[in-house]
Amino acid sequence: MTESALVLDGRRWTYLEEGDGPLLVLFHGTLSYKEVFRPQLTALARTRRVVAFDWPGHGGTEFDPAGWAVADLVAAAPRLIEALGAERAAIGGVSQGGAISMRVALAHPERVEALVTMSAGLDPVGPEALAGLAGLGEVLASGTEAERRAALVGHQGLFHTPGWVEAHPGEAAAELERMLAHPRDASIAVTRLPAGYESIEERAAEIACPTLVIWGEDDARAARGPRMAELIPDAELCLVPEAGHHITLDAPDQVNGAIGAFLDNLNEGERR
Repeated sequence: MTESALVLDGRRWTYLEEGDGPLLVLFHGTLSYKEVFRPQLTALARTRRVVAFDWPGHGGTEFDPAGWAVADLVAAAPRLIEALGAERAAIGGVSQGGAISMRVALAHPERVEALVTMSAGLDPVGPEALAGLAGLGEVLASGTEAERRAALVGHQGLFHTPGWVEAHPGEAAAELERMLAHPRDASIAVTRLPAGYESIEERAAEIACPTLVIWGEDDARAARGPRMAELIPDAELCLVPEAGHHITLDAPDQVNGAIGAFLDNLNEGERR
């Protein structure tokens, strides 16, 4: 597994990469990080070139100090695919990563071979969650290190199935340190970006590529999964027990198995 970077519009995007073959590009969620996909990079590289990016304002990816919007990320994704030397790719991600990927499939269908959404709905999160996220951003931007750490510890519990943090102290500590390492001066823009989403439920039938919809059963919004699988024409649903929002860490083996089988079916179809 290698860590690399590419430059888009004068700004660096950092990513992890492993494997050879057709391209699979993965994007993480708000305040997360590319390493959340380490289990998938290792497992899925047997048949794919797997790349996981940091979003702007996360990890080593640079950002526009004036801010950025959902539309900017949607526009960037196909250009990242091109910068990696591919015409199209399977794309997906967790939470914001899945939400952006669905919008890329709508806006740039010629670039998207297939879609994998995890912990991502067709509709935005509610106002209470958005307010909580914005408040967290204020603390991350201007709080002391102790205040920032305490705020993220509270937020971290929302990411995972109950008991995961206690059962995986090493991974939980690494996750916390990676979130604390995000640049302070990006915190406000990062945590307010989700307020810019609009529902795409009425356009779900326009998603033309094969789609895998994955939810952890312990995710607060998991009930949206069956409806998504009904609305997206060529979609299959995978509900994972004992998994929360950060499903790639909560249930890596189940996620790897589901995505691997989905991609294998795509490969079989290409060979016919």
